[in-house]
Amino acid sequence: MKINLDPTFAGASGMLKVWNATGGALQVTDEGHLLDSHQTAWVKESPVLVSLLDEGFLTVVGEPAKKVSKSKAKQEEPAPIEPSVEESVPVAPAEESEPSSNEEPTDI
Repeated sequence: MKINLDPTFAGASGMLKVWNATGGALQVTDEGHLLDSHQTAWVKESPVLVSLLDEGFLTVVGEPAKKVSKSKAKQEEPAPIEPSVEESVPVAPAEESEPSSNEEPTDI
């Protein structure tokens, strides 16, 4: 499989978007396709690619987005939120406190 340099391509299953961190071209596929220095491309995962990643010559900069089918999205709707205990227990209004007998009223 060839590498994909198209910036609008969003990847496919089994592919990784990699960046060539070296100063030269690297062979990134089993078939011998090269990726120029300091470029990114979508490449199908292979032993050659994994080896270059392990050695630090390539860096993964993207993975294909996982598509969610409409039927699966409907099944994953969030459950309704149950009211908390605080929301379901009525609270009596606060009573105004009367001044204590030790306090003297102040005139301003």
